[in-house]
Amino acid sequence: RNNVCYAGDAERDMELLSYVEYSFVPADVDSVIKSSAKTVLKASRGQGVIKELADLILNKSKNTGST
Repeated sequence: RNNVCYAGDAERDMELLSYVEYSFVPADVDSVIKSSAKTVLKASRGQGVIKELADLILNKSKNTGST
């Protein structure tokens, strides 16, 4: 749970988005789904979500020295 990252964009993802420590949703999802995630990305679906998420993870890893 503490070392897991999850990204979702649908109602079926809400339980996991709430459960894991690092959860992400695209900017263009419904506000109900956004409320389940820890982080709302700047990118919309199909517009660089994976790149933004990877950059966040890699930057965090560099800053903490962990992977």
